[in-house]
Amino acid sequence: MNESLYVSPLAEITTLGEDKIAMSVVGRRFTVEDKVGMLKSILDQAAQGVQLAALTEAMADSFPPEAVEAAVTALVNARVLVRDDARAGGDATHQHLQHRRELDALIPRDQLAAYDRANWLLVLAGEGACADALAEALAEMSVPLQRIGRDGELPSADIVGDKRALLLVCSDFEDFASFRAMNAKAVERGLASLYLGIDWSTVQCGPLVMPKATACYECYFHRVRSTRKFVAEFDVRSKPENILYHALPSKLAIQFGVAEASRLALQYLSGTLDDLHHSVFSEIDSLSGETHRSRILRLPRCACCGNASTARPVGTVFQQSLLRRRA
Repeated sequence: MNESLYVSPLAEITTLGEDKIAMSVVGRRFTVEDKVGMLKSILDQAAQGVQLAALTEAMADSFPPEAVEAAVTALVNARVLVRDDARAGGDATHQHLQHRRELDALIPRDQLAAYDRANWLLVLAGEGACADALAEALAEMSVPLQRIGRDGELPSADIVGDKRALLLVCSDFEDFASFRAMNAKAVERGLASLYLGIDWSTVQCGPLVMPKATACYECYFHRVRSTRKFVAEFDVRSKPENILYHALPSKLAIQFGVAEASRLALQYLSGTLDDLHHSVFSEIDSLSGETHRSRILRLPRCACCGNASTARPVGTVFQQSLLRRRA
């Protein structure tokens, strides 16, 4: 055990009680106060990283080397001390995600390797303040990231391969046209996707799309479209060339959006599937902090993920049904 040891970010979760940490002490018996003092001293020195030899030398006046080594071994076995510094590269986040995945126990052990960070591929599509903030946050957490433009081409099938891949599309406004175009590409390629838009001070995040299994963004768009009183006007206003000006997104809203999108992306990539909000559209008011989540149902005849044919677009079906209801 010559490598440096650090205090794990999971220390409070995985630590057993002092009486349950077995320390086989040779030559003498220690009181509970001695044991607790030894543990505190080891953890204090390991905060900045420490090696066993340095610990043994520093504590030589109070404890024999066998006792220190036994205590360190017990702390390593209990995952209180780890060999990687979790303060660098967002490792603390990934260790928490891995621990949560182990608690969920929803993934067979022989498939766990597919969810390792080395096997991730996150494609970030979009431009503007929201995309830049999201890219910076993910880079700080050492998430493998590839950026493409607003309507950029997705990575080739050879690059994606067997990776745990996710397309994250973001915009500084509710960009229906771009989101729908990227959704169509992702569904066609069988690539999971997530959508993030900022509407002034409101964050609009979702849905998290798993192609052919959950509702896609096209399903969401047409369900929103069906609720509009003036459908023709909505169709015109939803096109980016007809937007007179784009609102400057609130920096506070961007932070809320980065947090929500990062949470969903990391949950999906790491395989922590419990409470994963797929087929859910979330609206967050950054001024009040209020969050509203809506479940989105798949459209059986969705042009992207359903069984609709190109000869009969799903939009026409919705338009006809709306006209029938108003008749």
